[in-house]
Amino acid sequence: MSEIKIRNAQLTDISELTSLIYGYLEFYKRPIPPKEKIEEMITYLINHPEEGFQLVAEENGGLIGFTTVNAIWSTTRMQKIALLNDLFIDPERRKKGVGETLLTSTIQLAKEKGYPLVRLLTAADNVIAQSLYDKTGGNAPGWKVYDYQL
Repeated sequence: MSEIKIRNAQLTDISELTSLIYGYLEFYKRPIPPKEKIEEMITYLINHPEEGFQLVAEENGGLIGFTTVNAIWSTTRMQKIALLNDLFIDPERRKKGVGETLLTSTIQLAKEKGYPLVRLLTAADNVIAQSLYDKTGGNAPGWKVYDYQL
């Protein structure tokens, strides 16, 4: 396997990162927004690191995965926590350790930034992702998630 480099997303990554986000949205069968909306989100997180961050996994000069973390206030902790909204690896690069490397790098960066907790949600039927989260020390505290579509 080639060396995988994990790093912060940069403005020069927008086109490749947008393509990966399309793959992520297709995986979760979510509506595909206009390209400009995705680019706006990427740019915002790069320019406002206090609001969160994106890490990318790079191999041979191309992006093969990403995480998106949003900083959200926790009333029970009286500080911001890291909400890991997305972890996506190109389907052809899965089951080769990239996801684990990207996840542990994301957790480490969140720790360095002073977040006391990284929280993530995954689909109930996404057992492959759940096995990664279990393997890397995550725990499911028993909360049930409800969404109100507005």
